[in-house]
Amino acid sequence: MFGKGLIALGDRRRRAACKAKSTPRWSTARFRRFIAYAAVCSICAAKSLLRYSAAARPLDKRRLPGAVHKVSVNSLAEERMHLAVCGLHMRGQKLEHQLIDVGAAFVKACRSSPVYELYAITDPANNTCKPGMVAVGKAKGKAIELEIWDLPVQRLGDFFLLISEPLGLGTVCLDDQSKVKGFICEGYVADLSSQAPSKDIPFESSMRVENITQHGSWKQYKAQQQQI
Repeated sequence: MFGKGLIALGDRRRRAACKAKSTPRWSTARFRRFIAYAAVCSICAAKSLLRYSAAARPLDKRRLPGAVHKVSVNSLAEERMHLAVCGLHMRGQKLEHQLIDVGAAFVKACRSSPVYELYAITDPANNTCKPGMVAVGKAKGKAIELEIWDLPVQRLGDFFLLISEPLGLGTVCLDDQSKVKGFICEGYVADLSSQAPSKDIPFESSMRVENITQHGSWKQYKAQQQQI
């Protein structure tokens, strides 16, 4: 019995030794090589995914920091805007050709919101008379006759260079509560129309200013002047 027990114990030890030899053992160097290989595979997979995403949906470079947004000249040439005029650029008036020269087209006649005063500005030095529309609020203002023209955005700079002080371009409120770009006038013109001009006028001026708001229209004012 004792001999059989020793034999059985020896068999178990041999089987355990064989099993230990057949079980692979990971050395430190082999484990590091496995980790490096796995990292390389992950990087390659990430690069492939990025290439696939870029091909499926092109990257919008305009959203990247420091990127320069290039505007197509052709697309800019096709863009147009509405411009409100109240005087010499209206149809049949002296400077209508300036709008036509920059490719503008008449859209409609309308009126401003009742927050403006209209002034006739005469410059003896140049022998010119032109209107200026000044925003004064609802308490004193009145609706002024306007014309809306459709202007190529690309030519707006060319047209702006033709405008002299005290006129300029800004935002004009219409009687339907909408807003468009159009002719505006410096506020000091209202002071020049009074008998005691303000000392805040930015420069000496020989301009003569007359408040013609009661006419409600530059054309109506000119028609009356011709009858006198």
